[in-house]
Amino acid sequence: ATRSSALALWQARHVGAVLARAGITSTLLHVISTADRLQDRALASLGTDSVFVKELEAALRDGRADYAVHSCKDLPSTLPADMQLAAVGERADPRDAFCSERFASFDALPSGARVGTSSPRRRAQLQAWRPDLVFAVIRGNVDTRLRKLREGQFDAIVLALAGLQRLGLRAAHTVPLAPDVVDPAVGQGALAIETRAADRGLSERLHAAFADPATELAVNAERAFLRTLRGGCQTPVGAHATYAGGRLSLRAVIAATDGSRLVRGERDAAVETLADCERMGTELAQRLLAQGGEALLEAAVETRAPGPLAGRVFLLPRTQQRPSRIAPAFERAGAHVVQAHDAAGAAAGLARRPPDVLLFPSSGSVHAVAAYLANLRAAGVRPLVASMGPESSAAASEAGFAPDVVATEANVAAFVQSVTHLVIERSRA
Repeated sequence: ATRSSALALWQARHVGAVLARAGITSTLLHVISTADRLQDRALASLGTDSVFVKELEAALRDGRADYAVHSCKDLPSTLPADMQLAAVGERADPRDAFCSERFASFDALPSGARVGTSSPRRRAQLQAWRPDLVFAVIRGNVDTRLRKLREGQFDAIVLALAGLQRLGLRAAHTVPLAPDVVDPAVGQGALAIETRAADRGLSERLHAAFADPATELAVNAERAFLRTLRGGCQTPVGAHATYAGGRLSLRAVIAATDGSRLVRGERDAAVETLADCERMGTELAQRLLAQGGEALLEAAVETRAPGPLAGRVFLLPRTQQRPSRIAPAFERAGAHVVQAHDAAGAAAGLARRPPDVLLFPSSGSVHAVAAYLANLRAAGVRPLVASMGPESSAAASEAGFAPDVVATEANVAAFVQSVTHLVIERSRA
């Protein structure tokens, strides 16, 4: 399984060619991700850090694909329990690249120049370097971003150098940015193969055919760093590790979103195993958090732009007393979530305002507020309805509220992503 952009297809074909040399034949399954469908929106507004991978994982789960090819930097720091990282291949150049049609370098940009980047990590570090510049979000595939640059929408843009090299593309001025100035994203430049966790035999074959030991050691340290921060690809952090001669060198940064402060650190040690590398990443993350990085990450969450569900009221019926994992996920996307264990609680919590969205994670959640739903139906009120699976979908339909969307898979991230996509699409109508 692969995304359908030119870069994603190049990557999938490259992986397929490497595997073919080991006697493993592949055919491509093209999958359109949420991020690809909604290229007019900032990535941070899409409600999840897995915007590039969820649909590929769905193809693995339902058996349409046996493995998925990812840019390693797009993978969340923790994979779902039923998925595994089978192999990480030899890394291309991990650096970011300055691209401009008019200016020879980042230093040559005049004050007030407009720089396009969709990455909070890049923006924060570049703004620390040049606070006199104007930074703006740019979306689209690599060729689309270069076209916007040529059209004069930006004075410069910053892209991953590996993607440019793989596609044979460049701007008039394409200059790599040193990792000690702009730390790359975790996993940048490396390709990863993901499989179902249960497919151990296939995973072992793919690993033997594609994995690069030095890159795997480096990337494992970087991913452990990110995992300890509980960060994703939209968090203003970077990390870059190199392995040579039995030693691993790891440098990393946690940044204020406006670049006003950078907390940097480095570690260098002899390593023998993946566990050694993961320990290094964890220890460096803990050190940077203690040196002020934790406050920067908390501030980044607080100052994040309103989510895609901002201003909307959701009703989440509950059947359990323990804290909900679903409500905080929707609240992070901007929604106001009213939790209720019965019809009276729903009416009181909503204070006579009808909800914009009904969330049904289980059939029991539908039954819990059956009387409230009957009142909505009698009043002719029909909110958007979302369910997490077939049983809750059937129960909602029986109650007169057939779902407008059913989660692509029965987990919180997929539920949030499916609902977010529905709300965005309906707001455009």
